[in-house]
Amino acid sequence: MSDDIRHTIECRGDGGHTDSTITAYQAYPQEIAEPALRARTFVAPFKRERMM
Repeated sequence: MSDDIRHTIECRGDGGHTDSTITAYQAYPQEIAEPALRARTFVAPFKRERMM
C-alpha cells in the first residue's frame, strides 16, 4: 500500500488496513442509501460506473 493511501486512511479515520486488505467507508446520499439498505445491495439510482 502506498504511503499516500495509508496516510489518507489514518488521518481521515474512515477506514482501516492490514497487510493484505484496505477497507474504506463511503457516505451516500439518502436517495441512494435508503433503497440500498432495504434491498441489502446497491440498486438504482446507484451507478457502479461512477465508482471507477
